[in-house]
Amino acid sequence: MIKQFISKKVEPIKVLLSDYLNCQLQETTAIPIDCQQFLREFVVWGKMYRAGLVYLGYELFANETKLSVKQKQKNQAYLQNMAMTVELIHSALVLHDDVMDQDQLRRAKPTFHVEAANQIPSARLSDAKRVGESLAICLGDQLFFWGGQLISQASVNYQNHKVSSRILDHYHQMLVK
Repeated sequence: MIKQFISKKVEPIKVLLSDYLNCQLQETTAIPIDCQQFLREFVVWGKMYRAGLVYLGYELFANETKLSVKQKQKNQAYLQNMAMTVELIHSALVLHDDVMDQDQLRRAKPTFHVEAANQIPSARLSDAKRVGESLAICLGDQLFFWGGQLISQASVNYQNHKVSSRILDHYHQMLVK
């Protein structure tokens, strides 16, 4: 029952997240690697249980009985941004973790830092491994920034500013810990 609930909620988030990533122009000229393509596969390809749990938590604790249709729509937009934020932050942490642990594979595919190092022409850079790791860290950082952008945008429009402020504070506290 919970798996069905989560999968129902996750499918629209996958589309929204893919669209969001497509809008983020990230060109690389030093190496022939398509970061957007990697992110679309990396972020959206997973099960995305965390995004579904955002909805499950809301369903369990929200009281929408007295809300107008407009307020409910705002809440849904907020939830969508929160679900995307959770997935972006998780992906950022995984990118960083793969570098720290020197993982070679993630989901049976080369990790980003390995793939990036393999794409660097050896004639141009002597330390491709280090550059690949640096690029993975920068890409993870970019996901943190985008997550912060989404959660901030969502907080502006959420109908309960006290709750959105607490969530935003909690988000920032989790990033610094």
